[in-house]
Amino acid sequence: MNQRSKEILHFLIDKNHSSLQELSEMHDVSERTIRNDIASLNDYLRNLSFGNVTVKNKQITLHLDVSKKRICDDINKFDVYEYKFSSNERSLICLLILLGSHGYVTLSQLSEKLLASRSTIVNDVKSMRKLASKHHLEIISKANKGYKVDAKEEDSRSFIYSVISQDNFTTLEPVIFEEGYYQEINLPLLQKIVTVSREQLKLSEKNLNSLLTYSIICSYRHYKGFTLTADFSCPARLLEVFQKLLSEYRYPYLDAKDIAFIFNQILEGTPHQILDAEINKETLSIQVIAMAFIEKISKDLQIDFKDDYIFYENFSAHLLRMMRKEIIEGDPLDISDVIKSNPRIKQVILDNLYIIEKNVGRKASPVEIDYIIIYVYAAIERKKRLGSNLRVAVLTEQKATEAFFIESKLLNQFSFSLDIYSIDDTIQGKYDLILTTTPVPNKAYIQISPYISDEDYLLIANHINRIVKDKEFSQLTFDKETASQIYQMVAEEVDSPFKDKQELKRRIKAKIFTHISHTAMKSDTALYEFLTPDRIELDVEVVDWQDSIYKVGEQLIARGDITEDYLKVVISNIKENGPYVVISPGFAFPHAPFGDYNKKTSMSLIRLKNTIYFDDEEHDNPRDIATMPVKYVCMLSITDRRKHLRAIFNLFNLLKDKDFREKMDSCHTAQEIHNLIYERERLLELRR
Repeated sequence: MNQRSKEILHFLIDKNHSSLQELSEMHDVSERTIRNDIASLNDYLRNLSFGNVTVKNKQITLHLDVSKKRICDDINKFDVYEYKFSSNERSLICLLILLGSHGYVTLSQLSEKLLASRSTIVNDVKSMRKLASKHHLEIISKANKGYKVDAKEEDSRSFIYSVISQDNFTTLEPVIFEEGYYQEINLPLLQKIVTVSREQLKLSEKNLNSLLTYSIICSYRHYKGFTLTADFSCPARLLEVFQKLLSEYRYPYLDAKDIAFIFNQILEGTPHQILDAEINKETLSIQVIAMAFIEKISKDLQIDFKDDYIFYENFSAHLLRMMRKEIIEGDPLDISDVIKSNPRIKQVILDNLYIIEKNVGRKASPVEIDYIIIYVYAAIERKKRLGSNLRVAVLTEQKATEAFFIESKLLNQFSFSLDIYSIDDTIQGKYDLILTTTPVPNKAYIQISPYISDEDYLLIANHINRIVKDKEFSQLTFDKETASQIYQMVAEEVDSPFKDKQELKRRIKAKIFTHISHTAMKSDTALYEFLTPDRIELDVEVVDWQDSIYKVGEQLIARGDITEDYLKVVISNIKENGPYVVISPGFAFPHAPFGDYNKKTSMSLIRLKNTIYFDDEEHDNPRDIATMPVKYVCMLSITDRRKHLRAIFNLFNLLKDKDFREKMDSCHTAQEIHNLIYERERLLELRR
């Protein structure tokens, strides 16, 4: 049940009835969307035996079997939407993210990090500036580059101390420090030094805790390249004692300025401002865990889950249950088919389970782990848009409202063509899969619950996977020569070292499908189809980044894909907004919005003989890829909003692969680069 559904239910509890038109105007959505919300409400009410909502002649009526108070108590008891960040919480986290960055942070990066829309972040900027100004920090912004903090380093460190020194905000540690920071700054050694110093420095327990907290912050900031420039006064004895201990233990991340600042803050500093009391510890815990976990598994599985709000809601609700110690009882779920077909999912989840367990304060139970696997698996299948070319029918004896709910819930999870039949109807036409919510004797139909549970989803997904796999192989056509080549490839893989049978199967399938043409999985154009050998040029000599724009654009102009005005717009945008086109280390992707200068959706790629810089102000900052030398320049021209999406998505994923980048560097001809892109892109799609 989403937030809008909750608001509709509260409204109906007060009024008892309404209309589709009234609710659609109230929430500024279509009447069909309101119908979907009502279907969700009915699922919630029916499962708890609270009653139902009916829609007749576009009039909506609430029928309750329990008191209004009982429903309100239940809604307020558990609602994941109440555990999304408030504006104050987002503002605080955005500010902490900016403090951890040497350069600008874009709106897209902030929205992905916080699982929020760009417009939401824009609306929070005002409160973020207000919070920053209270702590002597200034937020500056630049078009198409984003936001950064302009502040004295001592003020940045003091603000961070004010956050993590308060009990309610220790949960923000993962936002402030990168994963594994305790190893990078050798936290055990630092703790030992602080402990040893207690007797010599004669510090109180409170001051000792402050010393450790400040030492951690200063060590980390020092390690990340944020250095103090101002001088601070502190008792010479304290400075000498602590500096001597650091020298004895050979601790490298605190210098004299850091030590003076620390003791100045502990002994003479002014009291730190208390952060807004509206910020809720449980809220922060859930969201920070969700952020850290989703970001980590996205990286490990190379799948971006940050825009999947179904996954986000289910996972957040699961975390809330775990934090409240509402342990799910029972035997582990039967998800053996999921594990068998996707062995990496469970391993990645187990590898990153510490993120959850550390924050909830206990080990996750087997059932809790199974549910996390289900949520991740479901998110992956949604990414695939599972079953997009299949026809599916559902037989049900449910009433019209319930049937509508079944339809909306299935289409929310799958993208197949769906027809709903009454149990008494005759099925017309041919279907790839037939589901039923009631037993049907002597038919090979798949029975599911009318409520479409997680187990039903897995059941349907497994059947669809088998159907899709069968269709893939049925569409393969090849001659005797191709069959001989396949045999040779299989023989090579069998003779090569492999860990287990599952890996061997995956490698054989990947090789076969890489070399045999079959029906495209998607209608839009692949990267290798854009970057054909005649659109790739190697060892191109250029004077500077502007010259590289003209050189990579020459091919597109010669083919009539763009006019020269397009190149002028690209250069103008970079001059105005900075080197935002550097999307990956050493790789620039210049492009501009729609215009009369675009004649065709196309791409071209050049590899430079000598690297160049796209940033005219700063060079070789390893923390900002835009300042690093560029070796590849790839230009895109678009005339529609879809055709290029698959190619760009695959390009971004290929650039994340270090092995792909190294092999691309070692290619000697345009044909070799094209072949490499073709092979790796097909592998990408087979793994999805």
